[in-house]
Amino acid sequence: MIFAVVIVLLAALVVAVIVGVAKDPGPTPIEIALGYEHAWDTRDFDVLYRMSGPELHDGLTKAEWVTAQRAVHRTAAPAPERVDEVAADAELTQGQASVVTTRLTMHDGRVVHNEVRMLRRSRAWSVVAYEPLGSGAG
Repeated sequence: MIFAVVIVLLAALVVAVIVGVAKDPGPTPIEIALGYEHAWDTRDFDVLYRMSGPELHDGLTKAEWVTAQRAVHRTAAPAPERVDEVAADAELTQGQASVVTTRLTMHDGRVVHNEVRMLRRSRAWSVVAYEPLGSGAG
């Protein structure tokens, strides 16, 4: 009798976990946009490739794209300025499309805004366009 109760409880627990995972919507567009900005700041091209849709891969495989980005950013002058703070100023999501405007506060106090455009595919948001909007004084 106790064995049957344990089996029923375990089965219920397994079902609850499966349902919970299936209903998890994953990261929000704002979380994706902020993560994308952090990946650019640290030049984590592996993460950038995974977060990006094929629209941003230039027809390259992951290895080719990462190698190309590392080469471009290794020779870019001057070295990128570090970001002190990343925040989201605005989000517009309609159906399977989202646009997030990010605000980067640079080490020197300058503020930079970017637009991160995403599409939801296979239950996950992918960055399909990234556009600098400009900068100004903090």
